[in-house]
Amino acid sequence: MLNDFIFIALPYAALALVLLVTPYRFLNNRLTWSAYSTQFLERKLLYWGINPWHYGIIPVLAAHLVGFAFPGPMKGFLGNQQTLLLVESFGLGLGLFALLGCLLLLLRRSNSERLARVTFGSDWLILYLLAFQAGTGT
Repeated sequence: MLNDFIFIALPYAALALVLLVTPYRFLNNRLTWSAYSTQFLERKLLYWGINPWHYGIIPVLAAHLVGFAFPGPMKGFLGNQQTLLLVESFGLGLGLFALLGCLLLLLRRSNSERLARVTFGSDWLILYLLAFQAGTGT
């Protein structure tokens, strides 16, 4: 029952939210469509947080999308134990790299008074959810 909920109901709910809420939000409330840029308020820790985050999460996301798009060839590719160990080790390193970047971005938000004035609850929620996702993924 729980597997059906996690692997059947939740993906459809997420897809429905993306397809219905995103256009609604874009058309009706454009001011909430994008986040405020904090690059000008603090740059030093931003550099050390955003680069590991992107260099870690983008290859992980791409690998998952390739596995989703081509399950047969990926199953054959990962069928070899040495290849699987190499890919999992590389993925673990990228996941830890992304987690480090996300934690540095959380640290950046919490230590800067200038950023505190433009940081909303939704910003904290997104950062905590991304850190949780990267942490549980690794």
